[in-house]
Amino acid sequence: MCGAGTLVGFFAVAWPTAEFAGMNIEGAVKLGYRKELMAIEDPEARLAEFQRRTTEAYDKAKAVNAAPAAGSTT
Repeated sequence: MCGAGTLVGFFAVAWPTAEFAGMNIEGAVKLGYRKELMAIEDPEARLAEFQRRTTEAYDKAKAVNAAPAAGSTT
């Protein structure tokens, strides 16, 4: 946890395999894409789409991908 308000850290250290996410990634995908997933009637197709979005979210949450975005000043 990096904190909030006056507790904001100057830097964070993590292994390259670490993941940074606001909540459980599977739960975030289920919640964030609920309407899109429920619109898919075929259960196998719905599961495939869920897995695709979960994999994409895990890739974005990897420390080596999240760190450059967090360090940008734009």
